[in-house]
Amino acid sequence: MTGKQLSRRRLLAAVGLAGALSGCAELTGDSSRPGDSTSATRTETDESTPNPTTADAQEGGELTGDYRIHNFVERDSTDLVLNGDVFRYNGLSSLLTMTIDPLREQWVDQVMDVARASDVNVIRCWGFPPTFDPAAGSVHAAPGEFDEEWFGVFDYTVARAKEAGVRLVVPLLQGVHVDASNERRNYAPSPATYGEWSDTADYTQYTKDFIEDDQANEYFKEYIEHLLTRENQYTGVEYRDEPTILVWECANELEFHHPDRVGDSLDFWYQDIGSFVTSLGAQQLVGTGMHGATGDVYEPWTVRCDFVQDHRADAIDVCSFHHYPVSGRPETSVRVRSPELTRRYMEHKVALAYEEVGKPVYCGEYGVPYLSESIGEVLVSRLETAEEASDVESNAEYPMAYPDQHDDGVLVTRREHLDWESYGLKKRNDYFRYATEVAADTGLEGVHWWRLIPARIPEEVGEDELPDYRMEELGSAILQDDQETFDVVQAYAERNAQNTTDRSA
Repeated sequence: MTGKQLSRRRLLAAVGLAGALSGCAELTGDSSRPGDSTSATRTETDESTPNPTTADAQEGGELTGDYRIHNFVERDSTDLVLNGDVFRYNGLSSLLTMTIDPLREQWVDQVMDVARASDVNVIRCWGFPPTFDPAAGSVHAAPGEFDEEWFGVFDYTVARAKEAGVRLVVPLLQGVHVDASNERRNYAPSPATYGEWSDTADYTQYTKDFIEDDQANEYFKEYIEHLLTRENQYTGVEYRDEPTILVWECANELEFHHPDRVGDSLDFWYQDIGSFVTSLGAQQLVGTGMHGATGDVYEPWTVRCDFVQDHRADAIDVCSFHHYPVSGRPETSVRVRSPELTRRYMEHKVALAYEEVGKPVYCGEYGVPYLSESIGEVLVSRLETAEEASDVESNAEYPMAYPDQHDDGVLVTRREHLDWESYGLKKRNDYFRYATEVAADTGLEGVHWWRLIPARIPEEVGEDELPDYRMEELGSAILQDDQETFDVVQAYAERNAQNTTDRSA
């Protein structure tokens, strides 16, 4: 089935919204949530503009031109700064740039309204259409051919964010591994498409055939230049001059994905792409967009990147990493990191960024999926004392232990049954809270909570069905009615504002 033939049901399921749109006020801009309140913690706008409540939020579809963002965020050593003050932010991730009805501009309006009502001032969104969007096949259909419809939606997204006082972190390439035979995930900008276009690359399976090929990267640079030199039809500003863009990320989670190159550094590639971005006159910060798992302390089971070496590239301004303390697929296996392990993992990444690289760092994705009791057994990883871990054979099949990973404990993974009564949204909110504590204590520049869907649970989903519905249909999605989650997000914004004031002083 091609992208143009994708059914609405499959489309919404791909977004994580199957059935949910029927209960989301038809995406009319009604983004109110119980307990919405005005907070005085917003510090990122360039002018003294009160933070709007939901009652102030626009109903969507019209831009006022009352823009709240005028100046660029810059880097000063290990800090982000705005107008001379330390800039730390409260972030979300959301798929904003879609050409699909009934989403499109109304979806953008919903997300921005929820963000403003929740003291969120930075959103990470793709600089390309999601692969399930029909526009994905034509946004860069061939060398020199671009889809105006999708770029028009991107224009609206940036203009709406500029009005809302919400900055954007924008990956330029969908770097997640794609096989050249996987049509739906093969659309440009992607390694597979550019590798296939090239006369000198042999892209069949491994992203290295894109990463190391000059011609394939020239096609990618063509896309970058088209986007950054484009004039937004609503703001009249070219994207290289647009302060609403906080960071251009070179790619989303690009890695070698080759058995002989796992975890190898991409510093040469980041240097090439980052330098090209700045050569176009872009005034924004440049980041990697990497996942960041290096297979060393706290994560011996995953090797994906060279976090320190990659971020040392001169063209990279800011470090980033992604973290999913509860990960895996419900139909196969799920790994749960203990709260202590989650904290230490994030602290370790911040320490590497500050002490080894010497640059600011943000968490580009932080998500926790909803799990129901139908999962059954899961793999729980935690730190134990040597005595507690004495019954586990080191480096054997699960359960397994890594006794050399820590000075004060043994990293152990065991098969366990979780207390499902205390899981679900409560556990997700707990994990979000752990992340806010680390961010506030370490100086992490921001966290992007994965991911906002401005919708509501359909009324026909009963209480008994809700856990499995959320797990199977929505996964890690944050809905606009998840009030306790937004309470955590807003509490972080308040603590963040105080810490920002203390550091600036």
